Amino acid sequence: MLRRRSRQYLVTVAMLVFVAVATVFAINLIVDPFNAYRETATDYFDPGKRRLAPGMAEDYLYRRPDLVLFGTSRVGMGLSESCAARPNARIMKVVLYGSHWYEQSNMLRFIIEQDHRPDEIVIGTDFFAFSIISPPDGIANFDKSRFSPDYNAFSYHAENLVSAYALAESLEVAQSTITGNPRVISATRNVDQLGNGHLFAYMLWRAAQPAPLGIKENVEQSLRSFERTLRAVQQAEIKITIVFLPTHVLREVAIDRSGQRELINLWKQRLVGIAARIGEGRIAVWDFQNCNPVTTEIVPKIGDLDHPMKYFYDPYHFTRTVGQDVLMQMLGDSDQTSELGLVGVRLTLANVQSYLHQVEREKQVYAADHPDQIEFFDQILSGPPPQTRSIE
Repeated sequence: MLRRRSRQYLVTVAMLVFVAVATVFAINLIVDPFNAYRETATDYFDPGKRRLAPGMAEDYLYRRPDLVLFGTSRVGMGLSESCAARPNARIMKVVLYGSHWYEQSNMLRFIIEQDHRPDEIVIGTDFFAFSIISPPDGIANFDKSRFSPDYNAFSYHAENLVSAYALAESLEVAQSTITGNPRVISATRNVDQLGNGHLFAYMLWRAAQPAPLGIKENVEQSLRSFERTLRAVQQAEIKITIVFLPTHVLREVAIDRSGQRELINLWKQRLVGIAARIGEGRIAVWDFQNCNPVTTEIVPKIGDLDHPMKYFYDPYHFTRTVGQDVLMQMLGDSDQTSELGLVGVRLTLANVQSYLHQVEREKQVYAADHPDQIEFFDQILSGPPPQTRSIE
């Protein structure tokens, strides 16, 4: 009798465990919080999901793009997956918000290892992606994606389907979707609620802080990795374009105040040299970080919600209007001119130093012509660090 009861107890426990695991499995499969199972999941819950690495990798495998726009939030927010210069191309943004070169190099490795490879990759690069070596913990679930160098198929599906972490994410996604409360504040909503002046103040204060210790060594290590990765992409017979995307001139002023200008200019020269050495003239390097009618747009005062900027959300992130201009200049006809006045310069070993010197002179002219904007910047630095929410 005791043995029979023991067996019944074990069967009951096993059934309860099975039901619990099956329930978790079903919830995670239907909600699919990381966008890993697009064929079985419903798109009803998409509004509540964050942009995470697992879904980005799966999306790449599903969409099989001809042209990849690659980078961080600046590519994600500013560039569009449609371009008049490539009207028939399947364009996809492969971006990871807040990522550094560690994640980005592995993402590029993943792309070139697939059976389908794009014909062309546009790499939107940023100095700060090169300045941090240690990968941030769990950035956008990179370590749980196919991008990760430690990817394991069994662990990947177990994590996405039956883990408590995936269940918690599924419940948050469902709650966000049902209640209509977004988990991520969009750039336009942040501008509407806080104003460009507030967002500029927050990011300019951070950009003007002194460089952390060890940054030169970090940049050097990232550059060596960049050269290896770029060489692998080149050997995969993929056309490469590298671009320093537009930033507002006040961001460049902040960089000057931080004491990092010399290092950043050296970093740009090194990237141009790497591209020339590997591509032998076939890898284009473009720079839009100069003074022109777009990058010198007037920043409204803090608290001014009535005059939103046309070209920027904050010092780093530009609007899609600017992004279309960037793509047309890089990918369009060689004589393509900007309707906005945005200036893109193709950098080579022959012109990079003179170009960087010209930008320094342009900033001096800007400061003399816009004392009110410089005063706005100085007031930001004289106070405590502004607070705001992260945007996506």
